[in-house]
Amino acid sequence: MLVTAKKADITEHYPRITELPFDSERKLMSTLHTTPHGITAFIKGAPEVVLGLCKYIYEGGSVQAPGQ
Repeated sequence: MLVTAKKADITEHYPRITELPFDSERKLMSTLHTTPHGITAFIKGAPEVVLGLCKYIYEGGSVQAPGQ
C-alpha cells in the first residue's frame, strides 16, 4: 500500500507525460513527468545501470561526483 500511495502522490503533483516500459537491454524503466523544474525523468532498474547514469552521489553526508 505504501508504494501505491507514493505513486499516487508523484502523479498528483507531477503529471506523467509518458512511460518507457522496462526493457531487458536497457535494464531499466522510465517515466517522464511535468515538474516545476521542467520535464523530469524518474527511473528504476538494475543498480549498475542506474548508478552509471548518475552525475552525483550522496555519500558521507555530502553530495559529490562519483570517484572523488
